[in-house]
Amino acid sequence: MWADKYLHYPYKAGARGPTHYDCWGMVWAMLAEQGVDLPPFGRVGHKSMQNGHEAVRRLVKPCRPQHLAIAAVYEGAKFVHVGLCLEMDRHIWVQHTGSQHGPSRVRLIHWEAVQPATRYYRANH
Repeated sequence: MWADKYLHYPYKAGARGPTHYDCWGMVWAMLAEQGVDLPPFGRVGHKSMQNGHEAVRRLVKPCRPQHLAIAAVYEGAKFVHVGLCLEMDRHIWVQHTGSQHGPSRVRLIHWEAVQPATRYYRANH
């Protein structure tokens, strides 16, 4: 699958590729490869992450988990993590990266068990 290559790029805070990514960097790069144009933002800290989240929310609409949906994780009203939904083998998976475990892909059922406060968004393209 086209997204497999991103599983080989290590996590690095603030990275936007091409050889390292943070969680938004990976989602942004994967969507860009599929023709979806969203802002890359620069290095994302807690405040800029919230500001970036608000900017992206104006470019997306809520949806059910589906291929190329953004999986946005919240703690209360605070946006804290992001992954990208991919349809493979008639199942939805979420691909993401983070500082503790690096890049990975998990089935949606497992993602939601660990990240129950996830909202899904589809780009308006």
